[in-house]
Amino acid sequence: MYIFYADVYLLQNLWMDFIALAGANCLLRRRVKGRRLWFIAFLSSIGTLIITLTVTEPFCRAILIHFLLNTGMVVLCFGKSSWREFLENWAVIYLMVIFLGGVMELLRSSATGMTFFWIQAVIAALVLSVVTWYLGRRKQFGNQLFPVTLVHRGHAMEIMGYWDSGNQLRDPYDHRPVCILSRHMAAKILNPKKDRVHFIPYCSLGQKEGLLPVTEIACIKIQNGRHEVEIRPAAVGIANEGLLEGKEYDMILHASMLESRERGTKYDHETCTAKI
Repeated sequence: MYIFYADVYLLQNLWMDFIALAGANCLLRRRVKGRRLWFIAFLSSIGTLIITLTVTEPFCRAILIHFLLNTGMVVLCFGKSSWREFLENWAVIYLMVIFLGGVMELLRSSATGMTFFWIQAVIAALVLSVVTWYLGRRKQFGNQLFPVTLVHRGHAMEIMGYWDSGNQLRDPYDHRPVCILSRHMAAKILNPKKDRVHFIPYCSLGQKEGLLPVTEIACIKIQNGRHEVEIRPAAVGIANEGLLEGKEYDMILHASMLESRERGTKYDHETCTAKI
């Protein structure tokens, strides 16, 4: 006779949902806090338990859990996002849940005799952590997007920055590297009445020459894996209307800022420090 233990079932789903959310958060670099991950995993495990106890039809139960509940878990955890980011979040979490279940099933049926759930869960979590770390390292060096924090006049704003090796623009007055910020984000953090703007010449593809408005902000922090690069103060150019709108990033980083990004070393002793 099969005995259903609701508390064990709840803990199993809580553990697996948290590991899947944490793995996706790490791999995709969403920067969601741990307490939120635990809370969403708890809500998801409660929902799974309720559906399991109330829905007797296996097909309907699978549809509700795998599509409705998992979709809600993704939205609650990562918030509103573009369709591309949502599908990426959903697919990565779903694949991690499948991977966790496969590893645990392999351990359960192996000849080692590991039948205790928590031993299986810990080993599965360790395996998933190694896989996530490896994929994250590959993505870090293959992907040019980095989390960036802008600090100015007591306010901090988190955005995504694109490291562009072709951005060699420097302010001709002090030779500092210039990052290009979208006009939409610039309006949020800059104060037109207090922040002085000057213009520097530039050229780009599709436009032979022009003048770019440039100002100074207190600090730019670039998160490069375990390393954090700080630029104090930082020169920021304001992009033309529509240049960076609708993209996955709101800032184009200067090429020199991450030339040594794999080591996290500083590139300019006057403006940058690196933390490990």
